[in-house]
Amino acid sequence: MFERFCKRLCLHTKAARIAFFSSLIFILSITIIGIVYLSETPAIPTPPVVEAFEPTDLEARFVSQFGEEQGRQLFGLVQESAAEGDYVLQSYHLLRGETALTADQARERLVDLQRNWDEAAGPLLATEDAFILAVSEDIDEAISLARGGLEGGIPFINRALSRARGKFYDLNNVLLTEDKSENYYGETRLGQLVETEALR
Repeated sequence: MFERFCKRLCLHTKAARIAFFSSLIFILSITIIGIVYLSETPAIPTPPVVEAFEPTDLEARFVSQFGEEQGRQLFGLVQESAAEGDYVLQSYHLLRGETALTADQARERLVDLQRNWDEAAGPLLATEDAFILAVSEDIDEAISLARGGLEGGIPFINRALSRARGKFYDLNNVLLTEDKSENYYGETRLGQLVETEALR
């Protein structure tokens, strides 16, 4: 079979075969690297207006909208959901070290995250406050993207997982924390709203 294939391609000598298959492997490698690169949303420096955004200002909106106790609980839910989603996708994506998660482990944790979110997020998704609604829709969409992306196969060539990871990363490491990362993906409604409001 192999000999017939080589004869059809006029690869009659060992040197010709080595050269052909080496070139083929090289082209395939470059193609795969290109696909991985293009499928990932590139990180950019965190914009100054986003870096200046204080999570305490968002928390104050929650308190104003829902009252002291419920507002702080719901804001805590948003922070915890963003942190869990970010951890799960980073651990699954990297597949390195003792903390790396398999697809099944990541799926189980995302199911739990979805359940906890669905049980408490009703008031958040029904609010009229633009900032609260934006961050709530970000969490809701990121969970859906992540769960759908886990069914999509290879973790590093997966647009749904890439978008979910960008959303969770921006929320957990930039928008909902005072210790802001220098990297930013610009995937969230909340971040876009912050930038839009700064231009007014």
